[in-house]
Amino acid sequence: MKLAELLQYYSRHLADEGRTASTSGTDAPIASPNGRQVSAVGTLFLYLFDLPAGATLLEDLPVSIVPGETAGDLDPTEGVVIGREGDAALIQTYESLGHNVGPSTIVPDAAGFFQTASQRLADMAGHADRFTLGPAERLIPWLHPDESTRTHTAPESAAFTTFWSDDLTARRNKLVTLAVTLARNNKRLLVISPDHRRSDEITGLIARALKHVPLPYKSLVTRYEMPVEKIVAGITLGELGFEAQMHQFYAKSRADKATLRRKYERFRELTPLLAYKAEKQRDLNEVRLLEWRLVTQTTDLQNKIKENIETLATYESLPLMKRLAMQALGKN
Repeated sequence: MKLAELLQYYSRHLADEGRTASTSGTDAPIASPNGRQVSAVGTLFLYLFDLPAGATLLEDLPVSIVPGETAGDLDPTEGVVIGREGDAALIQTYESLGHNVGPSTIVPDAAGFFQTASQRLADMAGHADRFTLGPAERLIPWLHPDESTRTHTAPESAAFTTFWSDDLTARRNKLVTLAVTLARNNKRLLVISPDHRRSDEITGLIARALKHVPLPYKSLVTRYEMPVEKIVAGITLGELGFEAQMHQFYAKSRADKATLRRKYERFRELTPLLAYKAEKQRDLNEVRLLEWRLVTQTTDLQNKIKENIETLATYESLPLMKRLAMQALGKN
């Protein structure tokens, strides 16, 4: 099976699922008796909605949440199902519904979800030259719907590694080791898991391994959706969320901007003083020049006074008769 054939097969399959979503009850509204906010990061909010027994909500399914009459003026909002906890569903929304939602109605959009996915796969199949999956195309034999054609051997290369094992711990250790190696080589890695909970688990393991290397795991690991698990392997997953990292970056940028603004305002306040200081510095230089001239002239006068004192002392030390003779001869 070629890549285009595989894309066309899944495109038709998803289109059929979308057409039967309404008749199969997948899009049927679900009445939730209660909902509460679990966490919030930036503009993302995670809510836990109680569901009636037997209600099904698929992960990654887009839904619309219509608050009940007790919610007041709250408008309907959209969200995505990211997990289940018993008879409750974890839904990520982009608008706040308050801490306690109360009775509400959850309207799934399975038909639109399947149709959108089908259309994207059909576009990829129709423009195969625009999409290059590279080594991932070697996975096509295992993705074939006929299980009898699947084999458990695969070629190994520097760009493609296949690891089969029934031991979950062994598979994760292999993936963690590979992730650390790629991080050391400054490579980017996209981890895809069957569900959000397992994504949280492998993300926590990779972050812990990077922390022990050590590498700055908080800047190397990013979790795009809100985590279902709060702490995995001793790592707080909330710190690895894309929204949390983005708002942390914005907060630091705003703090740096405020610091620069304060420095600029202080500079503007000191500008007149600096100009006044330059003028006073010129006056001080002139005063120092005058002082130097005065000191020079004073030194010359002191030298002349010293010479006169020495001359007078020499004259007074002469005998009286010699001084009279000098006066008579006009040498005094």
